[in-house]
Amino acid sequence: MANEGSSSLSTEHVIRITEEVGKTWSKSLNELSHKDFLKYYSEDVDWLDHAFQIHRKGHVGLEMLRERWLTCNQPYKVTITDIHPTKTGSILEGFAEGVFAEDLYTIKATGKAFTYQLCIRLDFDPETGLIDTVNEYYTKTWDTSVPVSQYRVDEKREGAPGLPKK
Repeated sequence: MANEGSSSLSTEHVIRITEEVGKTWSKSLNELSHKDFLKYYSEDVDWLDHAFQIHRKGHVGLEMLRERWLTCNQPYKVTITDIHPTKTGSILEGFAEGVFAEDLYTIKATGKAFTYQLCIRLDFDPETGLIDTVNEYYTKTWDTSVPVSQYRVDEKREGAPGLPKK
């Protein structure tokens, strides 16, 4: 899992790899081979998907994740808006856009466009420079998500539903 303590990785390496990895998440299965996708990850990488509470292990787990996600969401694009270096890697913020085009497990495809916010922590092995742990945070209702500009705004108490009466 994540490395503890200080890292011998340079901030420049972490930022460069984080940017490159973020770009690979938008590449379709036809545009980027599994081999080229996996070159940034250790062979025993742990990918923790906190929305669906799934722990994917190793390159096989990442191949299955990529195949399922990119098959059900067509097209799919990730945009990284910020990268924050940490002691053991980086945290990236961004958003993803796509269309929920094919069923995902028992979740029926809606055919609707979506935009959701994401936050992902990447922890690197300090000896190899490869990613050894991914913690992925996003909403489980990705398929009905909207851009932040379309969020409901709560800014006054008067008439707000669900509040206890004072």
